[in-house]
Amino acid sequence: MGGMHIVLIIGSLQGGGAERVACTLANAWSAEGNKVTILTFEAYGALSAYPLSHLIEVKRLNLLNPVKNKIGAFKRFLDSVLIIRANIRDLQPTVVVSFIDEVNVRTIIACKGLNVPVFISERVHPGYFRISWFWNLLRRLVYRYADALIVQTKSIELWCKERFSTTTYIIPNPITPTKQRLSCDSRERRTIAAAGRLMHQKGFDLLIDAFAQLASSFLLWDLVIYGEGEELHTLETLIRVRGLEGRVRLLGWQSQLDEALAEVDIFCLSSRFEGFPNVLCEAMRLGLAVVATDCPSGPADIITNGKDGILVEVGSDTELAQGLRQVMENESLRCALGSNAKMIGQRYSTEKILILWKECFDNTLRV
Repeated sequence: MGGMHIVLIIGSLQGGGAERVACTLANAWSAEGNKVTILTFEAYGALSAYPLSHLIEVKRLNLLNPVKNKIGAFKRFLDSVLIIRANIRDLQPTVVVSFIDEVNVRTIIACKGLNVPVFISERVHPGYFRISWFWNLLRRLVYRYADALIVQTKSIELWCKERFSTTTYIIPNPITPTKQRLSCDSRERRTIAAAGRLMHQKGFDLLIDAFAQLASSFLLWDLVIYGEGEELHTLETLIRVRGLEGRVRLLGWQSQLDEALAEVDIFCLSSRFEGFPNVLCEAMRLGLAVVATDCPSGPADIITNGKDGILVEVGSDTELAQGLRQVMENESLRCALGSNAKMIGQRYSTEKILILWKECFDNTLRV
């Protein structure tokens, strides 16, 4: 697919699923011989949490400065549209790819009349991720002007088709090769891991409550949670209230998460809703046994229940505890689930995902 100039637009390149996908795609497109430019809203001099090829240009637009009131917020919105438009006019890309709702809205408006195809992407189920009435109204009004909307699952596609009059493609996230776990070893202590932003959506409160139901029966097991976010102090308090100090640890952001997960025994996704959970795929690619809530959307698209993972009812700490118990007490099941889970790397390889993106681009550019 070489020879194109692809501009990606995203709020930041700090830690997160959308940010990791953006960097993975940027590197892959660059390796194919395309010119790739990334526009972010970050301050000048900000660094990417994920590696990027030296061939990729990153332009930081400094659009994240705090504002004091709604008038200031509206002015910043207008300024951001004008700045994006000026950059797109200057860069003259073949296509523009934007990530996440507010960035999508700005990008569509900024590119209006510039004769450049715009591909927008939702990275979480929009029916569950709440945005303000202002952004929701703009999204309903302007998404129809995008050349294509990229989503990760069928359920998100159906939701979007009911609300937005634009061509929609299902393109899952790519999974990059990762470090492999050596074996189902016989270490004395065992570990359950979870990872993600510390926010209500991720359901870490449910996971801690589930582990509290298991802790006295599984004295050699611990729980670790990787990530940062606004619920840090709430979760720390919950750990103390449940008497789990020393058994549950919040370990913060990990730049090399695959290396950390390669040392654990079970990965748990406790989310209330998702889009296409990258971290679940990465854990499976490592060969970990996984337990995940059957939340909208993603886990049921990724996991074949009982074969390469365990799905449990969403929103229930009791069901989550039962699913974890099933895997914790059965080492042969853990090994079997983990062995089957590794196959996900073939299903969602970067090469296969790039083919889907190429088809999406080609269908639009031929029109």
